[in-house]
Amino acid sequence: MAYLNRFFFCTLAIIAIVSAANWFIDPFGMYWSPVVAGINSTKPASGDRVRIIKAYRGPEFTPQVLIVGNSRAEMALHPEHASFDNARVYNQAMPGAGIRLQTDYARNTIDSTPGLKRVIMSVDYLDFLVRRARFSEPQTEEAAPNYLFRLPLYKPGWTGRMGRLREKSALLFSLDGLIASVRTIFQQGAAVNSIGPSGFNDPASYVNILRHEGINALFIQKLQELDRNMRNRDLTTIDSDTGQRSPQYTILADFLADLSEQNIQVQLFISPYHISYLHLLDDLGMTEDFIAWKHELLKVVEENRANVNLWDFSGPSNFIQEPVPVGSNRAMQWYWEPAHYRSNLGDKILESLATGKATSEFGTHLTKDVIEVVTDAHHSLLSDTRDDWQALQQSLDIHIARLSESQ
Repeated sequence: MAYLNRFFFCTLAIIAIVSAANWFIDPFGMYWSPVVAGINSTKPASGDRVRIIKAYRGPEFTPQVLIVGNSRAEMALHPEHASFDNARVYNQAMPGAGIRLQTDYARNTIDSTPGLKRVIMSVDYLDFLVRRARFSEPQTEEAAPNYLFRLPLYKPGWTGRMGRLREKSALLFSLDGLIASVRTIFQQGAAVNSIGPSGFNDPASYVNILRHEGINALFIQKLQELDRNMRNRDLTTIDSDTGQRSPQYTILADFLADLSEQNIQVQLFISPYHISYLHLLDDLGMTEDFIAWKHELLKVVEENRANVNLWDFSGPSNFIQEPVPVGSNRAMQWYWEPAHYRSNLGDKILESLATGKATSEFGTHLTKDVIEVVTDAHHSLLSDTRDDWQALQQSLDIHIARLSESQ
């Protein structure tokens, strides 16, 4: 009996020590227990559990302003920007998050935060793409996503509560958590990504890649990845034959309508894709669909125009046309690579959204009066910079075949 008692108390002591260590180090950025520089201020493991952490941190943060989107917004829009005027801002954007996940998480945060009056949402062309064949397939009800148990708005009963308790407990009591805590201590000061208490993801790992592999590696990897993921898949956001729209438009429209009823201001914006990204879409034969996507977004916004506006930062500017310093190990001024822009460019987006005026001739408030001008400018931009695009491919020693070449 004495042996069993000792075993029991030793087990409890080990569990208590592990949970206390995991709570204090907080490797995933869940609790934001006391932060000690050089010990737990950088959270390199936070990205490993981002969809878990942001499901719970968003409502707990009780924001007045919520940032929604994917990795572009997560790494570029800083919640502590001066334009927020000391308001509580949480960045709930997540890498790889589609429209439904983004809006489900946002709805849950909004439902538990009565003081939230403004949403800034990055809308991404790739998030609206579906296979063209889907428009002719029988419509079936999609299965409920496996993340809904995290969101009390959707799972308020005991099943949801128990699921949330199990998931949160695993962060404290698991061996994975302890290993992550140890890794956190040893990686303080390293060039690693780390999500802060207000949800902003500092993409410091890019600095490490630049130092060891250079800018070429970042551009080659991203351009080839995009080409591989979209080529020959017949992707579109709108069926040109029937006018049918991908389901993501309806998800967005329903979200905007709900927020309009709650008198919440929504600012949608199209990110400033680097010019090489836009040329890649053009080579894949997707430019007309990309432009049609903007038109359809504007229609969705017009339906809720009382509380919603749409900005486009993908048009011609000195920012998106920044030259790539091929062969260099230094970072670009405004971009990490073709798909992700830096927070200093995100600052300019936030300034424009706050003031309602384009900063440094960057960004356009999309309305019916200017959409055709924006369309013409996009075509002209691609035409004027095609030689530069070909020269960049040659410098990077890659070849992105135009659709006509690959057929």
